[in-house]
Amino acid sequence: AGTSQCAQASGDGILVFCGARNGKNPANVEAGTSTGTAIAKRGRTLVYGGGTVGIMGAVVTAALAAKGQIRSVIPRSMIAREVSGEMQGDVTYTHTMAQRKSVMFSFSNTVIVLPGGLGTFDELLETITLLQLNAYRPKIGFLNIGNFFEAFFVFLRHLISEGYVEEHIFDFFVVENSGNAEALLDKLDAFTVPASPAQLTWTLAKPF
Repeated sequence: AGTSQCAQASGDGILVFCGARNGKNPANVEAGTSTGTAIAKRGRTLVYGGGTVGIMGAVVTAALAAKGQIRSVIPRSMIAREVSGEMQGDVTYTHTMAQRKSVMFSFSNTVIVLPGGLGTFDELLETITLLQLNAYRPKIGFLNIGNFFEAFFVFLRHLISEGYVEEHIFDFFVVENSGNAEALLDKLDAFTVPASPAQLTWTLAKPF
């Protein structure tokens, strides 16, 4: 296995976190569609959690329509919940949710976050944690449709004020408040990920 400064060997895909439900704001689904299209048109591979419903479904349907490359990663136990119809792209099946995240991380060097629920925030928080620990260093972009993520940013500021998180956490984020996926991708292309505060060395290993 050997050692590496960064534990997660990143591919060059764009990993999208988003809801397996549509939510109440139609603009969220529209943003999913524009995100899938924009990723495909730039010749980047869409990496995502494999579902075909909700905003996830909008993203992959648009990427497929634009003839994009797709990597779907899903635990077999989740298929009945998140898949309607056929799986899309190159499919990797995992045993657990933790393995799902590790595999998605290994395929991606950029993360885009759209509105979603607890699963979306679980993935997001793990990504931020690993970035702080120098274990996975992606670019992280928020498509902040209708200020959806403002409450999350307020909570992070609360953690900063309480002394549990350092202020530089926001330096790791790229935020697009217009909901324009192309604009977010432009910002991410120009962004350089700052040094992680914990310069730890990790063992490079396969996800499972």
